[in-house]
Amino acid sequence: LASDIIQIADSSIKSNNIFKIVLTGGTSITNTYKILRDSKSDWEKWHIYLSDERCFPNGHKDRNDQMIKELWLNNGKIPKNNIHFINTELGLFEAIDEYSVIVKKIDKFDVVLLSMGGDGHIASLFPNHSYPEECHVVAEQGSPKIPKDRISLSYVRLNLSKVVFKVIIGESKQKVFNASKKNQLLPVNRVSGDLNNFFVC
Repeated sequence: LASDIIQIADSSIKSNNIFKIVLTGGTSITNTYKILRDSKSDWEKWHIYLSDERCFPNGHKDRNDQMIKELWLNNGKIPKNNIHFINTELGLFEAIDEYSVIVKKIDKFDVVLLSMGGDGHIASLFPNHSYPEECHVVAEQGSPKIPKDRISLSYVRLNLSKVVFKVIIGESKQKVFNASKKNQLLPVNRVSGDLNNFFVC
């Protein structure tokens, strides 16, 4: 997965002088971030975005951005101005407004990384929950996992992507994923971008 990402990044930078990637949280993706941290690329051309964030205080160990910074981005190779995280500390709807302005400037992301949860959720988009279809950034105020309040890129925004990688790790998640093929309403099936790839192990 890391090798594929680097290859796409290098091609995008060569063609467009920029690479735009959406990162995901979760434990399934941590080894990928470690490999990327130690890889070679034109890091100054990378722009980092986040699929979703949990409404914890800044610096909280369970925030997605905190995990990503500790594993990878604190190495300083990617300029801070190129890292576009979700400022949940502004308040739920203020942060949504701010992040909406940021992502609406982008035509398409080059890569979106999504780690599937055990119930088939991706980002902070959960089964049987409804979200405004016209919005690029949405609120989740009834998450089945702590914290209840989260901010997520919407299905519409995630689908505005050239390549989507879905990471499904673990036997229990594989069973859910296999069953999801029969249930197109599960969140994992509602994002595909232009090209849809799966990493299952």
